[in-house]
Amino acid sequence: MLNLRRAAKTAFVYFAGNVLSKLVIFFLFPLYTVYINPAQYGNYDLAYSIINLVAPIAFVQIWDALFRFSFDSQKSEDKYALITNSFVVCMVGIFIYSILMGIINQFMKFDYYLYILIYGLAFAFQYVYAYSARVFLNNTLYVFSGVLNTIVSVVLNVILIVFFHWDVKALYVSAVIGIVLQIIVIEWKLRLIKNFRINDIDFKIIQRMVKFSIPLCVATISYWLLSGYSRIIINNFVGEYEVGLYAVANRLASIVTVVLSIFQFAWNEAAYLMAHDEDRKKIYKSFVDILLKFMCWITAMLIIFIKIIFPFYIGPQYQDAVLIIPATIIGVSANAVAAFISTLFMTEKKTSFIMTSTVIASIINVALSIFSANKFGVQGVVVTLMFSFIILLLLRLWSMIKQQGVHLGKGFIFSLFSLLISVVLFYWISNPFLLTIPLIVLLIFALIDMRAILQMLMKKWKQEK
Repeated sequence: MLNLRRAAKTAFVYFAGNVLSKLVIFFLFPLYTVYINPAQYGNYDLAYSIINLVAPIAFVQIWDALFRFSFDSQKSEDKYALITNSFVVCMVGIFIYSILMGIINQFMKFDYYLYILIYGLAFAFQYVYAYSARVFLNNTLYVFSGVLNTIVSVVLNVILIVFFHWDVKALYVSAVIGIVLQIIVIEWKLRLIKNFRINDIDFKIIQRMVKFSIPLCVATISYWLLSGYSRIIINNFVGEYEVGLYAVANRLASIVTVVLSIFQFAWNEAAYLMAHDEDRKKIYKSFVDILLKFMCWITAMLIIFIKIIFPFYIGPQYQDAVLIIPATIIGVSANAVAAFISTLFMTEKKTSFIMTSTVIASIINVALSIFSANKFGVQGVVVTLMFSFIILLLLRLWSMIKQQGVHLGKGFIFSLFSLLISVVLFYWISNPFLLTIPLIVLLIFALIDMRAILQMLMKKWKQEK
């Protein structure tokens, strides 16, 4: 059964080691919008999107398989063996990644291509090392290395941008240095390279891990045809300036992902620990309903909150991005919940539907994006993407309802209606200060609506003493 105290502890660890670092970067975001123009930042965001496509494919997202399969092993020797086999996949991944990025660069002609190439490799190995710390449930190491990475990269960002007047090159350099330090710390503690054993290489295990990961890779490609493809369409049919506006709106909206990722990290571990528990499906039923209500309230309040702070928080050259905030936040929220639900499929080792649902949603996005870009500009692309993410969420919900007996309570309708009202108020009220009233009202209603759930969690918390 789900251990609430353990899940809360894991969530706190993730907050300290990962989310806190993202929030620090969030508060430094005005630095980027003042010193880096929208076209440059749009180019960086496009490159970052390509890395998020190519690196997971080249390395077949072996870190996901590593983490999931580690819960089937109890001995440290077996866990190190899994890491050894993951490293073998990574060696091949370096070669594949370099070739794919070289081919893509022939068409895209990236600025600072060498920096992008190195950043992508660092990105992949960061995942392998961070997940290795999670394999051993070494949360202290995970936290410390993540915080160190953040402090170094943030400080370097400020120094390189403000004092040395670097452009987006500073974002690549500072990120790589921070990641390398994180990898060094984890290696120093876990001795992953020292524990690499040729005798542990087992191509049957590698085959099983890759088989587990391939549907996730296809899902990554399809997911990129959702988010990443939209950037390409905006760049080619609207302009680099609009890519920069979308990048800003998307980064602000990603705070939803940051909040949900705290719980997803804890749930990910808790779900895998329950993988052999016969009663786990009972938890699935209530979990999905609670998640959806929580998402609706958080999204509704965030839409209003960002409208309040936007004029004071974002540089003047990015102010036009405010118009696409609601659609961007709703799309990102729907995608975050869909990703959350995918953990349930991974727990059951049924990753094929993750792939299928993402492929369907991506086809819809690809089919409609060019038309919407030509007809409505960046707003059309963003609304199309939002619609595609909602389809993705609905497909995964349908599967959970059909296969696991999940059902949605009546309270979900109320939270969804509140979300729609927040969008109306966003465009209707121009004075940001007046929006503080509906924000407070939303918070009060959210607490009332979630009261029963909070009371249930408190009761279970006390029972676990």
